[in-house]
Amino acid sequence: MAAAWTMILIILLGGVFDLFLTIPIVALYISFIKRLISYYKVTKQLNAALKKRV
Repeated sequence: MAAAWTMILIILLGGVFDLFLTIPIVALYISFIKRLISYYKVTKQLNAALKKRV
């Protein structure tokens, strides 16, 4: 019975640990997407400004 409880505890701790590892990865992914969107907007504005100048 003790072995079963140990296995359950290990599985739960593994799940919690996996969650803690997943959160920063998702945060980095969201940050990367935001940076891509802002880069796209700036590039679009720059192209529009260059077209007006020419």
